[in-house]
Amino acid sequence: MRPRIALVALMLCLFYAPASGQEHTNKIPRVGFLCWVTCGDEYHEAFWQALRKLGYADYKNITFENRAAGGDGASLATLALQLIEMRPAVIVADTTQSARALKGATTTIPIVVIVDDPVGSGFVSNLARPDRNITGLSSVGAELGAKQLQVLKEAVPRALRVAVVGNPTNPATELRLRAMQAAAQALGVTLLSIEVRTPTEHENAFAAMTYLVEQTAATPRRAGGFCSWQ
Repeated sequence: MRPRIALVALMLCLFYAPASGQEHTNKIPRVGFLCWVTCGDEYHEAFWQALRKLGYADYKNITFENRAAGGDGASLATLALQLIEMRPAVIVADTTQSARALKGATTTIPIVVIVDDPVGSGFVSNLARPDRNITGLSSVGAELGAKQLQVLKEAVPRALRVAVVGNPTNPATELRLRAMQAAAQALGVTLLSIEVRTPTEHENAFAAMTYLVEQTAATPRRAGGFCSWQ
């Protein structure tokens, strides 16, 4: 998936952006990268490696401008504006949060995103032919969440309650929960949402799961199952 993202970004960088009439002080294409937490992990390195495999080397025939919010949503808008002011050929957003910040900052610079539901999130109105300056890939996270619940029910047919760990500050969480709620209703399962906003809250979340298991252990027909995401 990362090579495909890199290819989309590269194509926009080389073809779409110059046609928009933007002037660049540097003839070398500049790619902006807005990261929700950090731009230096394996997730992003795969993107840069994909570009290198396509023949593009840092600061030789392409340059990168990276901005990372460190998980601070309040700083995303400022970082997005910083990248816009550099007038890059294209900007890559690594999450729904980053994509939303960029969407509010520019309507002209091409933005490449990877999000759960581009239409449901309001980035495009049509998957086949995006009608804005945003394109990219969908991770179909909402559909996968519903499918995970279905598989869990098949593995534990007697499960009647399922705990779901999610970050309420992530815009994708609402979409996933909505899809899972519909699936849970069809499967006769009660969905219990446990909120986790920071890594330090995971311990309490798992404690809540343990409590739920203990409550249901005495009645095998009500054994619980669990799904989670960041």
